[in-house]
Formats: sequence, C-alpha cells, structure tokens
Amino acid sequence: MGRAAQSLAVKRNCIVSADLTTLFNTLAKLVIELKLDHTQVFNMDETAFHKQLTSKKVVAVR
Repeated sequence: MGRAAQSLAVKRNCIVSADLTTLFNTLAKLVIELKLDHTQVFNMDETAFHKQLTSKKVVAVR
C-alpha cells in the first residue's frame, strides 16, 4: 500500500483573513516604527499561507 498525503501543519488551515490582516498591520507598524528600508525587509508576503492544503505530495524518509 502506498503512502497517503497528510497535513504537515493543521494550524495553517485555521488561518482566516482577519488573522492575516492583523499580521500585516503589525508588520507595517513595526517597519514604520523601526524605520526599516527595503534592504532590511525579507520575504514579507502571504505566499506561505494557504487557506486549505490540497497537496498530494508526501514527504518521507527513505
């Protein structure tokens, strides 16, 4: 029998729009307060957040 895909991060599925809004508002506030410029900001986008995991990939040790 083959392996079945499993959710690696169940909490990731619980993210709602309000949580993302809070996250980005907090980040924006900190960028302003700390006077950060573009050279000090790294990968601040929402691509790591998925409302629903649908991957069929399986991660396993051989």
